[in-house]
Amino acid sequence: MAVGEEDDKNLAGGFPRIDKYYLLVIGIDNYQGGVATLNNAVSDAKRVAQVLQKYRFDLPIFPIDLTKSASICLYDADATWKNISDSLEAIQKKIGVNDALLIYFAGHGVRRTNNNYYIVPSDGIKGQPATYMQSNELYDLFADYPAAKKCRDLLIILDSCYAGKALGGYGERKNLPFSRDILTSCLEKQPADDGMRGHGSVFVNELVSLLEENNAIKLPFDQAYTTLRKRFDKSGERQFLEQRLDKGPIPGMEYGSGTFVFEKTETIKPEIKFLKNSLIDHLNFEHQRVNVKESYKTSQNSLNIITTQGSSLHVQRVISKIIFRWLDKNGSLKVEPEKCFIEDFIKIDHDTNIWDKLYAQIRDEAGKMPNDKEVIHQWYFQKLESNNPLTNKLCHVFLPIGFEIGGNDMFKSIEKFCSEFSEMFLRSVSTLDVDKKASLGKMFIIISDERENGGGSHKELLKQISNKPFNFIPTEFPRNIKWNDAKDWASLFTDDDLSEKIQLLKEYHGLSKLCGNEDFEASYEDFVQKLCHYCEYNKNDIAELNGYLYDFTTKNLL
Repeated sequence: MAVGEEDDKNLAGGFPRIDKYYLLVIGIDNYQGGVATLNNAVSDAKRVAQVLQKYRFDLPIFPIDLTKSASICLYDADATWKNISDSLEAIQKKIGVNDALLIYFAGHGVRRTNNNYYIVPSDGIKGQPATYMQSNELYDLFADYPAAKKCRDLLIILDSCYAGKALGGYGERKNLPFSRDILTSCLEKQPADDGMRGHGSVFVNELVSLLEENNAIKLPFDQAYTTLRKRFDKSGERQFLEQRLDKGPIPGMEYGSGTFVFEKTETIKPEIKFLKNSLIDHLNFEHQRVNVKESYKTSQNSLNIITTQGSSLHVQRVISKIIFRWLDKNGSLKVEPEKCFIEDFIKIDHDTNIWDKLYAQIRDEAGKMPNDKEVIHQWYFQKLESNNPLTNKLCHVFLPIGFEIGGNDMFKSIEKFCSEFSEMFLRSVSTLDVDKKASLGKMFIIISDERENGGGSHKELLKQISNKPFNFIPTEFPRNIKWNDAKDWASLFTDDDLSEKIQLLKEYHGLSKLCGNEDFEASYEDFVQKLCHYCEYNKNDIAELNGYLYDFTTKNLL
């Protein structure tokens, strides 16, 4: 086996697995030899160390004891040349072929006429360059990875003046999966902004925010740098407006084709947010997406009537989310929570007048209004207008209606309501000028047929309203989830989610653990329940996922 190669089972999203992460974090505000005091180097270093605990790094300790923690902290008086050197030697002796090391330094940096870059340890003496540490001493012990088999990925972060000077020189690129990179908070002729005392340097503020807000389980350094640089350049906190970030391979040594990866600590089970998205975007609903694509006429139509089928209202709400995601991406819907009004779900039976149900629902909010179809319709229509006094802005209205019993009589009453509502709606639209039509929100009437196997409801409604000048979107009855559906879903999801539980689904035995055998068949809800058990979710996890999937409110519309 070549150096750095591993079994496929250890690969996740193209990144070989790191066995252990080592950290050396150095922050110096107070120097012993007359060097100027800094404001935030120590507090910034501590903040970096803290956020890295979310990424498989241990809590840093000092004195050095790599049996207790693979992370070392050197702050102020502890950050002497000797302690820095001893820490690097201790890590070099311990670190393995599939391990990674991050070195972070915040303090003074010096560029000299001998074309070298130096960091100043806490015992460095002002005006005596011999007491400074040349930057190559941070990484010389980790040279020649293919032969030494020490430290597969090395990332050095320098938040110090003129740090870009440390990038000077060249290295030799090897086509092997290891990395040697430096990230600097400024270019070689630029000072680094230390920030006001207690406020942090702008570089660390953006770096910590990025790592805090990151949702990916594995974040490659190259991707993190691109985002960090954009955020840093836009930041209004910079005192030195010319300050720019930079990165590059460590000069004077071999570097590979890999990249340092920030890996979240908890990688056994997938994050709820990512799992939710995959269960909507990648699982077994391609027919419904085709339905929308084929039926959606134009975004110019402000009225949309949607029908969903399924023995469970939960799965129909998932279908609704699929439809609205498609419209948000392809139909100019632009769903934003503050632009949505979702009415409470209306349950009807064959003895129920839909207009009466609507009137009972809005009566308290609308005040003393008569139970009149035109008045009820107008109450909803006004919510769509950008000059609506109730919301003072454009608004999309969602009106969900469902039934679980009934035959042709039931659907005739639904068809009658749709025809009456659409006639009033189109008449109201015709009275608007061009600008008001363009600024009108979208109206969605969502009809959920909970009867087992649907009962052909779409065909009945289609006969009546398919030629009307609005969007009518019928969807098919959803199929049960089978082995191949789960396999296809897993192959797509494993490209996005790097948790071990999901990565194992690439393999037959992993899929078998989830589904059982190849005769597997389950409803959507049963599959989600099995998946929660497989992922070892607790009650709170399951409640959060169910809320994402089955809750049809403004917050969880998509």
